[in-house]
Amino acid sequence: MKTQSPTGKEAAPSAATATRNEQLAARLFALQTRLSLSDDKLGRKLGYQATYVSRYRGYAEGKWQGNLQNFEDAIANFLLKEELMQGDDMQLAEEGFCVKSVFEYLDFIHQNRHIGVGYGPAGKGKTCAAKLYASKNPTCVYLHIWDWTTGRDKLISELCTIARVRCAKGESKAEALVRTFRDSDRLIIIDNAQRLTSRSRKFIMDFFDATRTPIALFGNPEIVRLFEANDQHASRLGRCIDVTDAGGEARSDVDKASVLTLLKAYMPEAANDKGAQSQALEILRAKDGGASRAVKMTLKLAERISKTATSISATDAIRLAKTQLIHQEAA
Repeated sequence: MKTQSPTGKEAAPSAATATRNEQLAARLFALQTRLSLSDDKLGRKLGYQATYVSRYRGYAEGKWQGNLQNFEDAIANFLLKEELMQGDDMQLAEEGFCVKSVFEYLDFIHQNRHIGVGYGPAGKGKTCAAKLYASKNPTCVYLHIWDWTTGRDKLISELCTIARVRCAKGESKAEALVRTFRDSDRLIIIDNAQRLTSRSRKFIMDFFDATRTPIALFGNPEIVRLFEANDQHASRLGRCIDVTDAGGEARSDVDKASVLTLLKAYMPEAANDKGAQSQALEILRAKDGGASRAVKMTLKLAERISKTATSISATDAIRLAKTQLIHQEAA
C-alpha cells in the first residue's frame, strides 16, 4: 500500500542520504511516552502505518525507505497541534479567569465540610483554577474525570490511587477509602464531574455521608440538572454556584486581566501591545469560540509566527494564527 502525506499527495521515494531530524524525533517519542501511545495509534495520528514509526525509531542513515521529508512534515504538524493543545495551567498567575470565584467556592466547601457543585461553560478556566488551588493545598485530592473513569468502580480505583489508599486484609477499595478519609478534613476536587454515571454520583453521596469529607465537584451547566433530578442528592449540596459568572463591570475587568495573563504567559513581548490585547480580547469574547482555551492556542501559534517572521507585528501575527487555526479546524 502506498503511503500518503498529510496533504493527500502520494509520497515519493527519498534520497538514500536523507538524515533524520534528531530534535524532532526526540520530541515525538517523548510525546509518545507521555501519552502512552502504541506505534499503531501514533501512526494513525500521523496518517502513516505503524511500521513507519518503528522504522523511524530505529533509523539508520542511508537505509530509510520512502520520503523522509514528508514523514517529518507530518510529525511537525502533529507536534504543533499537540503542543498548542497542551495545558499549561500552572504557568498562569492568579489574575483573571475565574480564579477568585473558584478559590472562594473551594474555601467554602473545605472550611464548612460540605459537598458542592461549581459549574460554568467550557473554556472559562475552571480546570486551571482548580488545579492551581490543589497545587497550593497539597492535602487536596484532585481528580479529573475522563471517558474511561466515569463508572463507579473506576472512580473508586482512581481515588485510591491518587490518595495512595491501601486496603487492609479482606477490605474492599470502597471500605478502605471510607476508613482513610473519615474525619480527615481533606478536600476532594472532582473535575469534569458531569460525565459521572448515576452509580458514581450515588457513591459520592454515600461516601460523603459516611466520611463527612468535603467534596467539590466541577462541571458544565449540565451537572446541575443531573443533581437536581434526584431530590436526595440535591438536598445534600451545600453550595451550587456558577463559578464563571462575574457579571457586568466585573466581567469586563476579569476578561482584561485574563487576556493580560495569557499574553504574559504565551506572547510576553506583546503583553503591553494594545492591538494584541484587543485581538486577544475579541477571541476571548467570541460566541462559542472556546474562550481562554482558544486564546491560548492562538497566542502560542502567533508567538511561533513572530519568531519566524520577525518583521510582522504582534497584531498581525495573532490575526494570521487565528486564520490558520480556523482553516485547520475546517480541514
